[in-house]
Amino acid sequence: MKNKKFLCSVCFLFTFMLLLWGQSITVKGNVTSKIDEQLIIGASVVQNDSKSTGTITDSDSFTLNVSAKSLLAIFYIGDRELIIATQPSLMIVMDEDSKKIDEVVVTGYMV
Repeated sequence: MKNKKFLCSVCFLFTFMLLLWGQSITVKGNVTSKIDEQLIIGASVVQNDSKSTGTITDSDSFTLNVSAKSLLAIFYIGDRELIIATQPSLMIVMDEDSKKIDEVVVTGYMV
């Protein structure tokens, strides 16, 4: 009887852990510019609550595996940061932030 209780407890714990582990989704999408409607290469897409889970967009699209109920933060130099809910497929349009463009400093040297 004692072994059956122990076995049932272990099975319950493994089932519970699998349910918690299985609550992640794969997010696929692309990031475009609002001004010229072209794909943005090099935009950062990260899970908002865990900045260690993220990716950078390439010339085609991005793919990221995140937890199902998390938020995504998307940012790019010169554009406003977006925070959106996760969905399996995303079409993200970035809007220009003219205030952030003033923060870029270019220094040239001549030899």
